[in-house]
Amino acid sequence: MTDAGGLMAASHRAAATAPLVCGGTTVAPESAPRQGNIVQLPRPEAVEPLRQRMDAMHAEGAAAAWRGLQLPPRWRAPEPVEGIPELFASRFDVPSGAEVRPVREAAA
Repeated sequence: MTDAGGLMAASHRAAATAPLVCGGTTVAPESAPRQGNIVQLPRPEAVEPLRQRMDAMHAEGAAAAWRGLQLPPRWRAPEPVEGIPELFASRFDVPSGAEVRPVREAAA
């Protein structure tokens, strides 16, 4: 009987504290900003123009940095004037009678 009595008392205490917990969670979001405990973020539509300006500034800065490097134009291989077999023979020690494989011909 004491177990049942203890459970009854615990359920009455829980029922008595439920309104306090509910009230605390209702009031907390309203009182916290006044105390400075919660940071309120601006609305996304208010931040979007600033974000666009920042993106433009970053893009301009990156472009200026690349220009400031003054890199030479990228290297491009000249087109071979001779045929592929002659090109390979001039660059590599190719045995006589050897042929360039189709895969290498396609890659050249």
